[in-house]
Amino acid sequence: MANMQPGLEYQNSVSQLMVATRTFLNGRDLIPRRTTADSILLALLSKSIVLTEAIVILVSNGNHDEAFGLCRTCIEIQLTIRYLTNADTVKRCGALCTVLRQGRNGVG
Repeated sequence: MANMQPGLEYQNSVSQLMVATRTFLNGRDLIPRRTTADSILLALLSKSIVLTEAIVILVSNGNHDEAFGLCRTCIEIQLTIRYLTNADTVKRCGALCTVLRQGRNGVG
C-alpha cells in the first residue's frame, strides 16, 4: 500500500498556518464581558482551536484514526457553539453553565 504520509512541504505549510493563526489570535484582546455567555463561548472557541491543532499534528504523523475521533469532538463543539448563539444566547449559556456546575458538584 502506498505511503499516505503528507509531504514535508505540505507539513511545513500547515505548521506555518497554525503558527500564523495562533499569533493572530494571541494578538487580539478578546476580553469577555462580565456575562456567562462570553466566557463559555470563548472557552469553547479556545478548545476547538487547540483540538484543530492536535488534529493537524496527528494527521501529519499518520495517526488518522486518533485524528478522526478528535474531528468528531471538534464538530460537536462547533454544533454546541451554533446552538448557543442561534437564539437566546445568554439564557442558553446560563443553562449550560448551570448543568456544568451541577456536574462538577456531583449533582444529578
